[in-house]
Amino acid sequence: MTMVMVGLCVLFLLVVNRVFGQTCPSGWVGSGGKCIAFLNTPGSFQDSRETCQKLGADLIKIDTPEIKTLVESQVAQYGDKFHWTGLSKDTSSCQTNWRWGDSNTDTSYVTWSSEPNNWKGREHCVEIVKNGVYNDNKCERTLAFICEYTLKRGETVCPDEWDQRGAKCYYFSPRSADFRKTWADARVACNAMMPGSDLVTIEDPDEKDYIKAKVSNLWKTRPACCGWWTGLNDLPNGDTGPWRWLDGQPGAVAGALIDWSVEPNNFGASKYCGVIYNYNTFEDEDCDARQNFICQAPGTSCPPTWVAGAGMCFQFVQQEATWDEARLYCSTTIGNGDLVQFTTQTIASFVSGQLETMNSPGWWWTGLNDRDQASRCYGWAWTDGTTADPKLINWNTEPNNWGGGEHCAEMRKNGVFNDVGCDTKQGFICKYVSPLPSVCIPGWWRGGDNCYFLSDRSDANIMTWQNARIFCQGRQVGADLLWITSDDENQYMRDQIARLALKYPNVGKGWYTGMNNLPNGGVLGPWKWADGSPVDPATVTWNAEPNEFGDVVEFCAALYQDGSIHDQPCRFAMSAVCIGGENVKPNGVAPKTTAFTSLCICLLVSTLGL
Repeated sequence: MTMVMVGLCVLFLLVVNRVFGQTCPSGWVGSGGKCIAFLNTPGSFQDSRETCQKLGADLIKIDTPEIKTLVESQVAQYGDKFHWTGLSKDTSSCQTNWRWGDSNTDTSYVTWSSEPNNWKGREHCVEIVKNGVYNDNKCERTLAFICEYTLKRGETVCPDEWDQRGAKCYYFSPRSADFRKTWADARVACNAMMPGSDLVTIEDPDEKDYIKAKVSNLWKTRPACCGWWTGLNDLPNGDTGPWRWLDGQPGAVAGALIDWSVEPNNFGASKYCGVIYNYNTFEDEDCDARQNFICQAPGTSCPPTWVAGAGMCFQFVQQEATWDEARLYCSTTIGNGDLVQFTTQTIASFVSGQLETMNSPGWWWTGLNDRDQASRCYGWAWTDGTTADPKLINWNTEPNNWGGGEHCAEMRKNGVFNDVGCDTKQGFICKYVSPLPSVCIPGWWRGGDNCYFLSDRSDANIMTWQNARIFCQGRQVGADLLWITSDDENQYMRDQIARLALKYPNVGKGWYTGMNNLPNGGVLGPWKWADGSPVDPATVTWNAEPNEFGDVVEFCAALYQDGSIHDQPCRFAMSAVCIGGENVKPNGVAPKTTAFTSLCICLLVSTLGL
C-alpha cells in the first residue's frame, strides 16, 4: 500500500498514544462505548479498512444517534475533505443493498442528498463530507478515512472452546503439532487467552479425576504423541527443591493428587516441568520439549435466577410480554442484557436443551426479527443488527409472514422457530453480557493489570535502547518498555526472567527496560522511566549498580537473567521487555508524543505490514 510519509508519522503518533482500559486513546474521541479517529493518510476503501483493522479497529459504522452526532460534529472540522466510512455495497451477493463492514445493519442514520446514484455503475463505497451528507463513490478512489473500535466487553463464564467445571474454566490445546509449545511458551499462551488464565493447577481429587478423564477421552478421539503440560514444576532451582504448582503450593502436599509414574527421575538432569500423559500419570519432562497444554482460569458467576452456559448467562422468564416489553425487561433488569441470539451452535444447543429440561409447552421470544427489511440481503437479524445465520435457525415451514404482520421470531423447546406478530404476549429468554477485563493480544501474557512481551534472542530483535522502545511501541498500541511500580511487580518480573534462564542459557545480554538516566537539557538527573516519571528505588533490584563501569557512559538499564538490573550504554544491543495494559503509564498519563525521523516511519511500515 502506498502511503504519504507524513501521514505515516501521524498514524504512528496515534498508535503509540492509545490508552488501554475503558477510555478512548489520545487522538481518539468517544461516545456510546465506541472510539473514533480521523486518519488523514489517503487510501482506497479497502486499504483504509485494512489500516483500521491493523489498529484493532474498523472503518466507522454509523448505527446509533450518538455516533451520528459525534461524527457529524467532528467531520465539520475538516472543511471540504471527504472521508471513507464503512458503508459499501456487497456486489458479490447483494447487489442492491448497502452494508456496514461484514454485517448488514441499520442504515437509517445515513443522510443522502440526491444519492446514491451509482454513477456509471461503478460507485460501491460511501464517503461522508463536512455537512454530514453521504455520497457513493468509486472504491479505488484515495481518501482520508474514519476508524472506530468498541471498548472491549465480552461474554463471560467460560469462553467458547473452554470447558466449564464449577467456578473454573479449562482449555485443552488442539492435538495438532502446530499447537504444541514449550512449557514457558504454553504459559504465555494461557496467560494471553483470558484474565487469570495459566497452566492448570490441581487442587482436589475431583479435579484430578476430571483432568484425567478429559485427557483419556481426547487420546481416544485422536491418538498422538506427547502429553499435556500442567503447572507442576521444579523451577527455577532444578531438582534441589520440592515440586510445586505455579502458586507455590507444593505438589507433595496433596499427595494422592500427583500420580507419578516411575518419576520424577530428572533423566539427563534437565527435566523440571510436569506433564500428564494419556495413561493418567505424571512425568517430569524437559521444559523445552513441545507438548500439548492445559490452561485454567476463574469463571464468572451468573446473577441469581440466571443460568450459566455456552460462555454467558441466560434467564428464562415465564411472565408473558410483547417482544418490545421483553427486550426492555432484559436490558433494564441487568446491565448489558438483551433478548437471546444464536450466534454459535453451542448457544443454540444449550438454549434448546434448557427448554427441554424445563418441559415448557409454550413459545419463547428471542432477539430474532426482520423489522428492518430494507437494508439486508437476508431479512432476519438479531437485536444488535447482525444478520442471523440461517444454518442456526430451524424454521421448519416458516417464516410465512401470515397476514403481512409477523416480524418477530419465537421458538419452542424443540428448537423450532416461528414468525409471529411482535405484539403477541409470551415468555422470553434474556442473555447477559458482562464486562470483560482487558485481554492480552496473542504473543503477550497477562500479569496483574498489565500485559507483557519479551522479544526473542534472534539477531533481528537485538537492538539499542531507543530502537527497543520503538519496537515495543510498535508491537501494541499504548505499549512501551517495561516500567515497575511496586515490589510485587519487581518480584514478578524477576521470576519471569528467571524462567528464561533454561531457555536461553549462558546468554550475557539482558532485556532493556524503560529505566534510563538520559540527560535532560544536558543535565544528568535521577533515574526515570521512558515517559519521564521517576523511578522508586525501592522497587528496583540493582546488582552493585549503577556503576558507570570503566568510565563508560551508561544511561540505560537492562534486566538480566538473575533478576537484577544493570546500567549500560544505550547503544549496546539487547533484547526488549515490553509492557501494556490498563495502567498505561505509572503516573497515569498518556505517553508524550515524540517527533521521530524517517526511522520511525520505516519501523511502522514493518510492524503494520503496510
